[in-house]
Amino acid sequence: MTPFGQSKPETTGCNDRKNALNTMVSSSSFCTASKTKIEQADALNSQDKLEKAYEIYKDLLGLDTRHADALCGIGVILEKQQKFDLAVQFLTRAIESNPFKIQALLTRGRILRLQGKTNNAILDFAEVLAKHPDNFEALVARGIAFGQTSHFDKAIDDFNSAIRVNSNRAEAFYNRGVAYEKLYEFGAAIEDYSIAIKLNPHDYKAFNNRGVAWRETKCFDAAIKDFDKSVEINPDFAEGFYNKSLTLLSVGALDEGFKLFEYRWKTAHFQSQIRHFFQPLWLGDEDLRGKTILIHSEQGLGDSIQFCRYIKFFEKMKCRVLLEIEKPLMSLMQSLLPREYIFEKGSGLPKFDFHCPLMSLPHAFRTRLNDVPFSSPYLSPQGKQVERWQQRLKGARKPSIGLAWRGNPNHVNDHRRSAKLDELVGFLSTDCEWVSLEKFPTPQEVRLIEKTKHVKQFATKMGDFAETAALCSALDGVIAVDTSAAHLAASVGINTHLFIRDCADWRWFQNRPDTPWYSSMTLHRKPDSIHWGRLVEIAVKDIIQKK
Repeated sequence: MTPFGQSKPETTGCNDRKNALNTMVSSSSFCTASKTKIEQADALNSQDKLEKAYEIYKDLLGLDTRHADALCGIGVILEKQQKFDLAVQFLTRAIESNPFKIQALLTRGRILRLQGKTNNAILDFAEVLAKHPDNFEALVARGIAFGQTSHFDKAIDDFNSAIRVNSNRAEAFYNRGVAYEKLYEFGAAIEDYSIAIKLNPHDYKAFNNRGVAWRETKCFDAAIKDFDKSVEINPDFAEGFYNKSLTLLSVGALDEGFKLFEYRWKTAHFQSQIRHFFQPLWLGDEDLRGKTILIHSEQGLGDSIQFCRYIKFFEKMKCRVLLEIEKPLMSLMQSLLPREYIFEKGSGLPKFDFHCPLMSLPHAFRTRLNDVPFSSPYLSPQGKQVERWQQRLKGARKPSIGLAWRGNPNHVNDHRRSAKLDELVGFLSTDCEWVSLEKFPTPQEVRLIEKTKHVKQFATKMGDFAETAALCSALDGVIAVDTSAAHLAASVGINTHLFIRDCADWRWFQNRPDTPWYSSMTLHRKPDSIHWGRLVEIAVKDIIQKK
């Protein structure tokens, strides 16, 4: 999600003084602590002539160790150097010497917020506002802090107050836009970003944020235009390129979209870390005959299941393929590669000549919407495992349906893609036998399943993904939210019904009930006005008809 706007101190400045506080209080300088000296030092500080400013502050502290202005000035210098703990020491002493030193409170609050000590930061900003209720900087700063602790309504109240104080400052509108976006009020967010852009036409982040909001409202052309503007202003802004890639992928422009998707590694908050191998990255250009290439996973387990299909392309390239992947997926991947070529993520690897992340393979093979490869089953569960599950389920005379209602709780949008079992259980038809595909049900979910006679759960027997794939293959169909279980069921050819929100993840494209990624999958797009249970009823009807 979009971050709130925070000012970041410069890193240039005077040399590191490890024991700066002791140096200050023991100085023997006889420089007169005059208003002129402080004004001179503050001017140098604001011009980032930190060495000269530091010397003046030091001289003033040599005469008076409690000189609040000098202590605050040193604190600001240390903030710019990102020596935050030491900066807080100086600023705290400045506040102790002069509780009305507003700059010291604001600066300390800003540092505490950057350090994640948000509640303490809020106290500093509140102290400023108790003395000066119309302080614009404190209102915006506290609003950001409230936003970072998910108190979005309080954040908006502070940004509203800041705008009443000064409606010509872009940062209040920008940050209020962020708060609205986090509340999924995208129309209001677009309005605020637009005002921020009018006040500051060079704010590339505001263009990027507005583009994200446009995309959420399915205004894809407007989104792409804003992303283009963000990188026109700042050609090094990776987030702009990355967000444009997600938008292009959403509308099916896979060729250019996957090309720009490579910018994901340069963004600030991408969930996977780039791998720094000595061997070069392969993106489809070099001849691999007689070579060895390492394919390595990234992002989530569902992503690995979806994109491992591309390994099949290497079968005719006369090269050797190694796969590094998470342990729960290793057995499943043996339907694509020999066991000795599959390695657990983080383990030792044999020699190889090139490497490629799994989700860069669509770009390497120049995938387009009309030639998505292997939409039919490309993974195969082991026959003996399937037989065991068929034996476990043999008592079921009714259609058997697997159910996965919850995704990874650490996913940034999990609350928007997951359902709750207690909201679904009343819609699970007694004309079917239901099987939970949740490997780690909560105690409350287990109790609810035990009370529901037509629902079974085999959490302790599901094992790794190969075992779960075998279970899926023994079922008549699977109903799932956007999680790895859906990818798994569809990759082995099971009739899979996927529940997604209306403006879903890029891979599911827009306004279509099917997907070129999986021939056996049906998409159900959930508007806010529709209950999950209604989608269950529609999916069950299809599964029974096709049984």
